[in-house]
Amino acid sequence: MPTKTLKILLIVFISTFNCFGQDDFIENGLKGIKPLKTAKVTVERILENAKKTTKFGRYNYETDKFLFNVEYSDSLCSDEGGRFDVTLNTVLKYRVVFLKDLNLKDLRFQRDKYIRQLDREYNQRIYYFNRETGITIITAINDGIEYVGQILFDPSQEDKKKYACNIVKSPEDKPQESKPAKKADCIKPK
Repeated sequence: MPTKTLKILLIVFISTFNCFGQDDFIENGLKGIKPLKTAKVTVERILENAKKTTKFGRYNYETDKFLFNVEYSDSLCSDEGGRFDVTLNTVLKYRVVFLKDLNLKDLRFQRDKYIRQLDREYNQRIYYFNRETGITIITAINDGIEYVGQILFDPSQEDKKKYACNIVKSPEDKPQESKPAKKADCIKPK
């Protein structure tokens, strides 16, 4: 095979799978997108060429390589539904569904920090959990090769604590302190 053809194939291969950014470890997020830290405007700038759809409050961005499904914050801590102390339209969590085959061997992640679990119902599906980072990799075995189907990005344990809503309740919302019962004025029988 000529050298020029080999170089072109290598460039195509690298560009196909390098969707995670410069460091391209999944722990850095898809192109640096991090739950509870990245704003919607940044996501849309990163995925500017993606086809965008919205359904049931979730946003989908589709490229030729993956489908990016994201949930943004829609309420503040002071609101009824606020879960995290972040601004409106901040990424809460997201999912990347790969539209092209990605061999697990080609995915850069810190394997030693993940728990590998076989799905009992679908024994060809395997989950890799990292509870500390909030990342789950879902794979499937096809013809003896383990392919990445999707990656779920939830907030890390540290960020869940750091950005948790700590709403100070008004005095009306506080439970009443119990008061000792008054002693009855007893009259002794004569």
